[in-house]
Parts: sequence; structure tokens; C-alpha cells
Amino acid sequence: MASYSTYDSEAGVYRGPLRPALPEISDPYVDIFSFLCKNTRDPRYRNKLALIDGLTGEGLSFHDLKEKVRAVAAGLTKRFGIVQGDVVLILSPNTIWFPVVAYAVASLGAITTTANPAYTEREILKQVQDSKARLIVTIPSLLDRVRAFGLPVIFFGDAEAVAQVVAKEEKSAAVQVSRFSDLLTFDPAEAPRVAVRQDSTAVLLYSSGTTGLSKGVVLTHRNCMYTAMQFQYGPDLELRQRVKLMLLPMFHVYGLIIVTFCQLQRGSTVVSLPKYELELALRTIEKYRVTDFPAVPPIVLALAKQKVVGNYDLSSLVELTSGAAPLGKDLMQEVARLFPSLRIRQVWALSRSNNTVSVSHLFQLKNLFHKPSRCLKNQASFLQ
Repeated sequence: MASYSTYDSEAGVYRGPLRPALPEISDPYVDIFSFLCKNTRDPRYRNKLALIDGLTGEGLSFHDLKEKVRAVAAGLTKRFGIVQGDVVLILSPNTIWFPVVAYAVASLGAITTTANPAYTEREILKQVQDSKARLIVTIPSLLDRVRAFGLPVIFFGDAEAVAQVVAKEEKSAAVQVSRFSDLLTFDPAEAPRVAVRQDSTAVLLYSSGTTGLSKGVVLTHRNCMYTAMQFQYGPDLELRQRVKLMLLPMFHVYGLIIVTFCQLQRGSTVVSLPKYELELALRTIEKYRVTDFPAVPPIVLALAKQKVVGNYDLSSLVELTSGAAPLGKDLMQEVARLFPSLRIRQVWALSRSNNTVSVSHLFQLKNLFHKPSRCLKNQASFLQ
């Protein structure tokens, strides 16, 4: 079997390398949370930071992450009755608690669906009805867009702001509201031990709707785990030294699955920002010595063109990865000229493919541009 990408001209199929083959996950009962726990059980990970809030500096070690996930799982079950097969909607900007909820939901055999915080009430309602969501996790400023749905609501966010909204809503009794922080007080030992099949649904994402209305895309636990195993390219650093900047939206497959889930299960640190602002991103890279920067072309363009970039120490950066749209040759050359030691990659992924399909060869100033992208391990792409 080939250990490199191949193309079958008759069938029109590109195939990723089949060797070395990805290891088989033989146990049919493995969920994405137990997979994370297994891959980071090395004692060296216990106190290593898994998640950092780039705005506040709040962090969770891998040990803390696992304990918080179990506490939230216990709270979701005891307070809201979430059980296997239920759907929980997360409608929120990035926060370190976003993956905590997603892992907690998955550990119960329930399903996470995510929505863009910029959606209108009508757009959110369509997804709620289509996914049959039972619970919404959001932020106080978005309450008015979900109030009419009659579903319980849990709030992320600033403790004071959340407390004010909860107090107001409790008086009106119009909607059941709770603080996310309350879930963290549950005993992790009380989290249910649920037998979750790896071929059951973990995440229900919604596509952008380029061919009409957005459509639900089912990602199983198996999809997510194998995506993480495929994504093994990267800088020649120990995984424990990698620090990934996460400013791409976690409601999207790129942010939640390809970056957050994949990097956490590899033992990397993920630094979360709620939105993209160039100088905020630059300060965060400098402060936390970020090594990996997942981006999209407009962000790459800003790195190449904005003079303010020169005011920050970005020497920790090792790799820049761009997706969602292609980077032009001129832009890649300009970035490589400004950051000659930076490795640049382009990725192509789809919610509908459940993972990353192809990854370009590493590009640096000394490399040529004619090398094509390659399919990832055990991946095939059909040209029609």
C-alpha cells in the first residue's frame, strides 16, 4: 500500500497515504471524552495547562479540565435531566468553557449542536426545531433571541452580569435560567458512567447552506477521534510544547473539531479568544508564546500588510495554518518574506466531510510553490 498520496485518473480519486495505517480503535464503546482522558493520562499532563482564556488569563490544567467536565456532566443530569440521545445547543462566542460543555454532553451520550451567535431568532429557532434541542447554553446578551423557545437556558459569562440577568428572570418566571458556574459545583464523582458507542452522534453541526437552507451534519465520536489521529502533521516540537491560538469560532468544524478537540487530545495548550481583533491576537501570541496560529485568509492578509504587526514579538510562532478559502501565491510569499522561519500550510475541510480532507506541504521562503496539497492518512477525495 502507498505511503504517499496517489491519484487514480480513471476514477478521479485522490487518496491519502494508507501506510502507516491509522490504529484501529477496537473497543466499540469509546467516546471523545474518554479518548481525551486516555491520550493525556501521562502524569506530565496533569498540571499542564490545557485551556487558557486569552483575555482574563484564567486557565484549566488537563486534570482540571477532566474534573470540570465530570462536574458539568453531573449537573446536566441532576439539574436538567440530560440523558443519552438528548441535544444541547451551545450559542456562544469562544470561551474555555465551550469545550467543557461539549465534552460533558458527549460523555453522557448526548449530542452537542452549535450555532453562530450572530444568528437571528428565526435562524436559531429553525436549528432548535430541526435538532430537537432540549437545553440552550449561551450568554446573557443573547437571551432575547432564545427566550421565546420555552427551553431552559444556562449562561456563560461575567459572574455579575449573569447574576443580574438570572435574578431578573427568576422574578418573571418566563424562562428557566441558570448560571453555568453552578454546574461546576457538582461532585465529579456523581457524573453518570454511560456506555457510549463510538458510532453514535457526538456533534450535530450545521452547514453554511450554500445550496439552500443550512443542514445538520452528523459527526460521530468515531469521526472526531479519527480526525484527531489524522491530524498528526506539524512543527518538530514535542506535543507538550505546542500552544495553539483559538480565535476561529468554536461553533464551526474548523474551530471545534479540527483545532480544539484535536489539539487537546494531543496534549497541546489551546488559548481561547472570543473574537478576532488583530492587536488582541498579536498581544496574545506574544504573552503566551503561541507556536501555532490557525487562521483564515483575511487574518493572513492582515499579518502581511498591517504595520502594527512589527510592534509585537511573534518569534514563538512556528506554524501558520490557513483554511476556509485559498491563499494566493503573492500573499504566501509576502508572509514568508516577513516571517522567514514560519511554516505555512493550507488546509481544506468541510463540515460535510466530518474532518480535514487535504493539507498542503509545508511552505517556507526557501520552498517552491508547485507542490500540491495532499490528502491526509486514509482519506480519499473524488473529483467530479
